[in-house]
Amino acid sequence: MDSMKKILFFDVETTGLDWRVNGIHQLAGEIVINNEVVDFFDLRINPFNGCEIDKRALDVSNTKQSDFKQYRSEEDIYFVLYELLERHVNYKNKKDKFFLAGWRAPEFDVKFLQALFERNAPDGIFSSYFWNNPIDVKVLATQYLLNERADMESFSLAAAAKHLGVEVAESKLHSAAYDAYLSRMVYEIVTR
Repeated sequence: MDSMKKILFFDVETTGLDWRVNGIHQLAGEIVINNEVVDFFDLRINPFNGCEIDKRALDVSNTKQSDFKQYRSEEDIYFVLYELLERHVNYKNKKDKFFLAGWRAPEFDVKFLQALFERNAPDGIFSSYFWNNPIDVKVLATQYLLNERADMESFSLAAAAKHLGVEVAESKLHSAAYDAYLSRMVYEIVTR
């Protein structure tokens, strides 16, 4: 089991840009083990008490603060996530972990996910589930499209995916589940 390649493609929608004061309101992704999608998740989160909320961040994902009342607490979602991770990883085995992957994941999404764990989980548990070197799909796509970048209008996830021939549903962009899916599609192309 510990020699399997396990990647958790994920994305977050947040209440702002600073992981120290803002929270996650949507966490979604796909679990890939040995190149096969084995699980999906799309979790809506009522952010932690005291979380700062920037309306501009909510506008990006077409979310209203009143929507949070329908969502489960961050603490409850941590336990849902814990059970999901436990189905695929033995956190006591130091060789059995996920690589976290996503578009700009190390500089943004991973920090928010780690902060969620720090608020809700025992110390050190985050590093028991995830390797400390996440995969940035944007960096991989940059290398793959090095010679074509100058001809591209932008280098957003949607623009790169379209350029690589992935069909993109504009209306689904900025949903964490769809963005995680697009990241996986780009990853599969640029790592063939």
